[in-house]
Amino acid sequence: MDYSSWRSSHGGSSSRSASKKKSSSKSKSGAKSSGSKSSRKGGSYTIKSGDNLGAIARRNGTTVAKLKAANGLSSDKIRAGRTLKIP
Repeated sequence: MDYSSWRSSHGGSSSRSASKKKSSSKSKSGAKSSGSKSSRKGGSYTIKSGDNLGAIARRNGTTVAKLKAANGLSSDKIRAGRTLKIP
């Protein structure tokens, strides 16, 4: 018996649990958009200590290659305090 079958037989519906998961992920992404982080295309991001290009790219829906191209970077090294253009 799979989870959705079990849930249906115990008074729940699989579609209801799926909608709860979706709404909780929306609230998490909304919380991440505050501050200098930008989830919009064409924004900017101020690098913080401990950041790396991979994490910045994931948070902003882009790739490391695109970040490097937009900012004229030839290596993956970045410095806290600098601002990156988000493609």
